[in-house]
Amino acid sequence: MPVVDVHGHVGVLETPQDHLPPPWMWGDAARVESLAREAGIDEVFVSSLWSCSRYDPASEQEARTAAEGSRRIRFWAVVDPRIPESFDAAHTALAHPKCVGVKLHPVWQHYDLRHHLDQVMDFAEAHRAVVLTHTEAGQAGVDPLVCADAANRHPQARLVMAHLGFGEPPRRFRVFDQMLAVRQARHDNLFVDTASQHMIFEGFLEEVVRRFSPEHILFGTDLPLHSAGAILARVRTAAIPDAAREAILFRNAQRIWPALEAVSC
Repeated sequence: MPVVDVHGHVGVLETPQDHLPPPWMWGDAARVESLAREAGIDEVFVSSLWSCSRYDPASEQEARTAAEGSRRIRFWAVVDPRIPESFDAAHTALAHPKCVGVKLHPVWQHYDLRHHLDQVMDFAEAHRAVVLTHTEAGQAGVDPLVCADAANRHPQARLVMAHLGFGEPPRRFRVFDQMLAVRQARHDNLFVDTASQHMIFEGFLEEVVRRFSPEHILFGTDLPLHSAGAILARVRTAAIPDAAREAILFRNAQRIWPALEAVSC
């Protein structure tokens, strides 16, 4: 069964000067390729780790170079909607055959999606591009319902919310907010990826599939930050129908990115 990981990274995570990142929280192209191969992932979409917190053209080039040198890697173009030059760079990147869309980091880069997402979705519609963004439970400016509203206003753009159940262990226990937002989308254009620590919680994925349609869940791991093999094993062994497993691991991605139809085990 093919496996498409829509949420990975390349590079080094930016941290305060007095807090060096742990040695495992990095991934040059060779390491990302190795981690994906060892886990059994056929395709992985990466963005710059450095650009998670601060847009940087040099880091964006690193992601593109990683994709150009690997059969297994594709790349996201990071956009900070407050920086016009990032849209210009994304316009160029989206012409590349291995660019899969636009990545946003409103939580880490500290901006309000309510003020910027329509601009990004306009750009995505014009370029027939996919957008991947972080969201957060209980924070108005990055609430999943902001994404649902934007998806409804932009039926020709596809929007993916990162980190099913959100990126950290439950603090507010609102782990289904993203899937509830998906229900509000009227144009089959809002999705969630599994690049989340919640994936290791017993029964979590089963409950999500039981309550909601798996047709809007994309496989993601956040490698090299999370264990790609562990998240993939969780999906492969989950007590869910095989059709749901296939949808999550590759069929939903193939529906969004038709070029992936050539992916095989």
